[in-house]
Amino acid sequence: MSFSSPENSSSQPRYVSASEISQYEFCNVAWYYQKEKYPRSRISSKRMAMGRNKHRKLEKSYVSLTLVVRIMVVALVIVVSAILLLTI
Repeated sequence: MSFSSPENSSSQPRYVSASEISQYEFCNVAWYYQKEKYPRSRISSKRMAMGRNKHRKLEKSYVSLTLVVRIMVVALVIVVSAILLLTI
């Protein structure tokens, strides 16, 4: 999919990515503001920073949780292997 504005009709067509379409569908006003490089409001910037911090914390807890799960799986495999070896 491509489009070009009338004033840029001689330039290369601009292609729209699937993520841009998704952003537009989610909130066309936010998509437009980002496209036109409108500055964010102070409140919006604070909310974005809070969201980034929450995501970082969630990512850290997810990483530590997956590490614990991996250790538990390895321990379970060792225990099951030991039980099977003892029964032979």
